[in-house]
Amino acid sequence: MSKKELDIKNVLLIMQTALATIVFAVSIGYIFEKSYLLFLECILTLLIFLLAYNNYKYFKKKLVTPLLLILGVILIIGVII
Repeated sequence: MSKKELDIKNVLLIMQTALATIVFAVSIGYIFEKSYLLFLECILTLLIFLLAYNNYKYFKKKLVTPLLLILGVILIIGVII
């Protein structure tokens, strides 16, 4: 792996960690304030698509990626409807 590709991988993993932390914090906030649901679903969808991309591109888990993509699409449909 080149240095530039390694830097991009590190940035994506940091983004994944940050989104997971935000999802955790908003989930706790959702217990007390139900109006956080839309924000929580949007952030969770972003996290799932980022997980799918990282699994496909860097971790080579070909079986998990389609499942994550399907889950992400289901969540987008849930947010829209």
